[in-house]
Amino acid sequence: MGLLKNKHQTSSTSLIFGLPIYRHRWLDLKQQLKEHLQAANSPHSTWLIATPNPEQIVLAETNANFKAWLAQCNWLLPDGIGLVWASRWRQWCRQSKFSLKERITGVDLVTWLLTQATRNKYRVLVVGGQDYDAAKLRIGRQKFVFRPISSIRPKTTQSASSQPDSQPAKKIIDWTPAYQNKHQPTTIEEQALVKLINSLRPQIVLVALGAPEQEKWLIEHRSLLEKTGVSIAISIGGALDMLTGRIKRAPIWWQRLGLEWFWRLLMEPWRWRRQMKLLTFIKMSLSN
Repeated sequence: MGLLKNKHQTSSTSLIFGLPIYRHRWLDLKQQLKEHLQAANSPHSTWLIATPNPEQIVLAETNANFKAWLAQCNWLLPDGIGLVWASRWRQWCRQSKFSLKERITGVDLVTWLLTQATRNKYRVLVVGGQDYDAAKLRIGRQKFVFRPISSIRPKTTQSASSQPDSQPAKKIIDWTPAYQNKHQPTTIEEQALVKLINSLRPQIVLVALGAPEQEKWLIEHRSLLEKTGVSIAISIGGALDMLTGRIKRAPIWWQRLGLEWFWRLLMEPWRWRRQMKLLTFIKMSLSN
């Protein structure tokens, strides 16, 4: 069952394959997110955000649990040009009243959130991912470093890259790998993570566990996030891998032409099996 959304959120979405996808422009969304972040500490104010792409839409059609987790998020953003094209096709066929204005990527959203965190001194916690303690991240003139925290023992590691006192000009991002096996979290790991979030009380939580585990994590931890005052929690997949340079992002003109998926395939040829789901998505779009 999907989360009951307020009138404003409902009027900002278009139903695609049974899921309410945000249909307005990135500029409009940023204003709403900014206002929500500034209204922190209000009760039950956590916004859960997921960024489904065509591959994940296909997965949702065969995985009822995943579709339910997506439906319970406050916002679903179209991280894939295929969703925009599908919405326009549905509108042309008069199957939908509205189409999506533009693609909104998880990478762009994370970039914006980190910029807001710097300007407003919001605390950021990353849950999941690997080896970020050695990663470097720069957004404009701002440098970020990751402060790793063990999922078993919530204690900051003493690495040179994670000491805020020696690098005062750098913004600290707390990071925990959370689980040794994301498919089978242990009770000890879960208890440690709950204790960590209660201790840090971050305003922004970025969940990098990969789909569908990250969306499941958001829904299962909603009450904890609300209780600890988290304003925005988002499933980010491999967004940080792009921002830290592990994966080279497509040039801007590739992005504007809607070919970022093809660039990703060229950079990571092993993804061809996953990209085959795009054919399934096209068939779904034409048949609905």
